[in-house]
Parts: sequence; C-alpha cells; structure tokens
Amino acid sequence: AVEGDNHKEAMEGINNAIQTGFNPIKINVVVVKDVNDDEILDFVELTKNKPLWVRFIELMPFDRNNWNESEFISEAEIKSLMETRYKLIEKEASYNGSPSKDYTIEGHKGVIGFISPISRKFCDLCNRLRLTADGYLLPCLHSSIDIDIRTPMRSGASDEELKLIFQKAMLAKPQGHDLCGSSFTRTKRVMSRVGG
Repeated sequence: AVEGDNHKEAMEGINNAIQTGFNPIKINVVVVKDVNDDEILDFVELTKNKPLWVRFIELMPFDRNNWNESEFISEAEIKSLMETRYKLIEKEASYNGSPSKDYTIEGHKGVIGFISPISRKFCDLCNRLRLTADGYLLPCLHSSIDIDIRTPMRSGASDEELKLIFQKAMLAKPQGHDLCGSSFTRTKRVMSRVGG
C-alpha cells in the first residue's frame, strides 16, 4: 500500500455509517489533473450499490495551495468523461443552501453532484457562514473577511449580542468572488484550518 493509503479503513467507515443509518452520506472529491482524475469513474461506481452522494469539486485557489491552472479540471470536463459510460439524469433542484448540482444514474442507489465555484459561480445562492476551529465566523470561504466570535463568547456576551455578531457576518458576505483574479483578497487560511 502507498504511504498514507487508508482505503480499507475509509471504506469500512463508510459501510459502518450506512449500516448505522446516516443519510445522506456525502463524499467530496476535489479533482486534480494528473493526481486523481483517473479515479473519477471509480468514485461514480461507489454510487451503484451504496446510497452515497459523491460530489466532485473543482480545485479552488487558496493562498497556500500553490494553485496552478494546469491542474484544474472543470465540471464540464468531468461530466463529459462520466457521460462516456453513464447517462446522468439531472435531479430536480430542491434548494437547501447546497451549492451542488445533482444527478442520478439509472440503476444506481446514490447521487452524483458537482460543486463548481470556478466555472459555475453560485455566490448569489450562498447562505453559508463557516465557524473556524479558532473561533472566527467566515462570511465567505475564500474572502479574507473574518469576524471574531470567540472573544465575545468567552467574555460572556448575551444571546442578543451574539445574534448581532451573526447578523454582522451575514451582512459582510461579499457579493461574489473572483478567485482567479488579482483584485480579490483571498483568505490566508488553508482549507484544513477552515473546516468543511
């Protein structure tokens, strides 16, 4: 096995989650050219006999991930590869704040989704805030804006005061992003420090 390869343990965890009744179980796959793009159809196959939601995410530029356009694979390219083997049936959109555009495949128990912040921006639909492990609210995953909530909480802020901080964070959401442009001030956080 390759160092760091925990495929067996990961599959056991997924199967245990299914048996326990977790639903939906979502597996996010950030597709990177010449790294894991040869596994796209393998991930689709996971949805055949398991009720999994496998979501393919376009590689996003973060300040410290040395983003390189040559590693980027668009939703259209991923979908085109899938359509060489499968017929994707678009699911009726039931907006619940998710940026995923979802499809089913006849005979498959699971769902395929695409989260495409580069080729299909969804900023106008985004209602999300993220809470980092170090106590900041992020109005946008990519923006450098962060709002401290840890200090007020530790200082005994009332529920009403905390509500106002959450409102401030929602109002601070940028209208949109220009992830590949030079004018957008991106977060200095790495994704592992932000959280899913």
